[in-house]
Amino acid sequence: MTGGLYIVGFGANIAPERNVTSAISALLARFGEVHVSRIARTAPVGVPGGALFLNGALAFQSPLKAEDLKDWFNALETAHGRDRTSPDSKILPRPLDLDILHHIEGSKAPRRDSLPQDSYIRPFVEDLLAHLDLTHRTAWDPPLDCVALIIAGHRVGERSVTLRSPPSPSSPRQDCSP
Repeated sequence: MTGGLYIVGFGANIAPERNVTSAISALLARFGEVHVSRIARTAPVGVPGGALFLNGALAFQSPLKAEDLKDWFNALETAHGRDRTSPDSKILPRPLDLDILHHIEGSKAPRRDSLPQDSYIRPFVEDLLAHLDLTHRTAWDPPLDCVALIIAGHRVGERSVTLRSPPSPSSPRQDCSP
């Protein structure tokens, strides 16, 4: 897979508010525009005895190949304190987890059967795809405990939003004020 729109699942259950905010900020700085689903507390799945996770989904355009993007994600997870050296790293609590869930080239909508089926991520992906007008909105079942975070000066997490990094100081003004 090369470049295009990536749909990414994220989660954290060690300092989740801080780590999710930091990770989304890093993605925004790198890719310029990031679409963020609702963010909710969910019970850990396959992580024995762990604290609740903050989970959600992201979408952004990237010219990177999937393998290169995953390498960057792994480095970002490590920078946030994730220890990948343990043989149990897949089932341990984690400060950050980023997974490529789907890749879209062009503007065609993904097939519903190609989306993740896991109950802890599917509602976020469907909500995000509806936000991007790539599918119809579906009901959340069950209702989730959504969390609001402040990222790049915006309230994020209670509904799907699109974040854009501000223009650099050297960029021309984009408004009509004098």
